[in-house]
Amino acid sequence: MKDFKNTGKMAHHDALGDRIQIGKAYGWARNDNGLTQVTIGIAEKFTEKGVTLKVISSKKGLYEYDPEPLPIGGKSIDAVKEKVNVKGMILFPLPEPKVKIDFTVRGNNNGFAHLDD
Repeated sequence: MKDFKNTGKMAHHDALGDRIQIGKAYGWARNDNGLTQVTIGIAEKFTEKGVTLKVISSKKGLYEYDPEPLPIGGKSIDAVKEKVNVKGMILFPLPEPKVKIDFTVRGNNNGFAHLDD
């Protein structure tokens, strides 16, 4: 693994204080004046300032309204980047799914993963 000399020891640890695992799913949320965005991504690599994740699902919601899926990639004003770099401390590990998750794009999935039977 690359040595990041200027990186604090917690930059590559999640919100629970555990070392982030490459290939594992993590979730994080942001809230700004009642507009909440929740995103799920797969940790791909460490960087000087945090962790790069491949986004697999993102949605937003305002107060009590149902959340809406956000497109991943593309040029829409609401689109989420396909890969993002975030501070490790905002990431929460997600449990291993009990079903196989297919992350391939099928038609208009609006950025959501489909569960296979």
